[in-house]
Amino acid sequence: MIKRILPLVLLALALRPALAQDPYLAEFVEISIYHDARPGEFIFRADTGRYHVMAGEERVAKLKQGQAIFVNIEGGKAHLFTVKKDLGWFTALDFVGQRHTNAFTLKPSRDESLIRQYDDDLRLHMPNDSAHWLINRVGLPNYLAGVVKAESGVNAEYEYYRAQAVLARTYAMIQLRKRASGQAYDLIDGVGHQAYKGRNDPARYTNIARAVEDTRGLVVVDQADQPIEAVYHSNSGGQTANSEWVWAADRPYLKAVDDPHSTTESNATWTQTIEFDAFKEYLLGQGFTITDQHKAEDFAFRQPQRLEYFRFGGDSIRLVKIRAQFSLRSTFFDIIPESGKLRLNGRGYGHGVGMSQQGAMNMARQKTPYNEIIKFYFQGVKLVDLSTLGTEFSRFTQDPPQRGWWKTKRNKR
Repeated sequence: MIKRILPLVLLALALRPALAQDPYLAEFVEISIYHDARPGEFIFRADTGRYHVMAGEERVAKLKQGQAIFVNIEGGKAHLFTVKKDLGWFTALDFVGQRHTNAFTLKPSRDESLIRQYDDDLRLHMPNDSAHWLINRVGLPNYLAGVVKAESGVNAEYEYYRAQAVLARTYAMIQLRKRASGQAYDLIDGVGHQAYKGRNDPARYTNIARAVEDTRGLVVVDQADQPIEAVYHSNSGGQTANSEWVWAADRPYLKAVDDPHSTTESNATWTQTIEFDAFKEYLLGQGFTITDQHKAEDFAFRQPQRLEYFRFGGDSIRLVKIRAQFSLRSTFFDIIPESGKLRLNGRGYGHGVGMSQQGAMNMARQKTPYNEIIKFYFQGVKLVDLSTLGTEFSRFTQDPPQRGWWKTKRNKR
């Protein structure tokens, strides 16, 4: 018996990774999912692997592949039950994967369009009676693949996916640095940070998974070797914008560049008509001097190149404020008075700073390497490995977390 067992023990010891640090902590980020919707009722289904449902130190349920559990959040507590058993009410819950690969589906009630699949773990954070967050605790490579898929779709060129993966990783690092003390998550899943709608199926969309792996650890840094604000938008309309035109920060690597690669893409142009009276009233509210003698024709406005301000007489207002007020696709527009109204002929889609995604896709179709795409849109930058940036990001330079065959504290619960 001993002779049969000993080789297995030795094999397990040989394969076991060093546990100088908890491998469960390496390379994980915490994402607030459904951040704007925050469903209070949903079904959790284990799709791959197995899950333990933990209430603090107590394991309250085990889910095999294909098994589901119901969750109803009310008054700062979560009601947990199956079709056969009421498991009770809890103030905190963790759905912890137990295998090397774990994935789950969330099905919010009343809205099938929100059904999504995620990698790794789920945590319910319910700090008080009126607030709750669903937090996906996910390995960084899995998160990045999900971001690339959500931001780019599944039909882009491989070099574009590599560029997007590097920028998504860099952006995530900056947000991790900004995480406030006591904040329950690192990033949100919407456009306030990066779009993230769950997992990328690596077997189905291999180019996305491979792009994340092939650029593993790479980030973009400025001339001071600090990670940049790796922002991007849908389409520049032919010219990107200076960062200070949109936000307060003036970044030397975020300066306007002429971008012919974006001008033939689907979001290159747009048209919108607004009422002259509505525009006039808005400007009056912003302190502009406008009289009854001023007509629509007086408000003609041209942008052969991107500008920061709309000016009328001696008054001015930042174009980003006009964009927000009238829900415009971009700040890059001309105003053409027409039959007492104002027709806006616009270019581009989004804030216009950093990389134009459609322009980058076009460059990738022209066989431009991903690093050259990045350097076209960000001036004076270079690509480096996270390991060169010191200890601040060292947990993201470790091997991906492995689970299932050792007994960590989590798995013993």
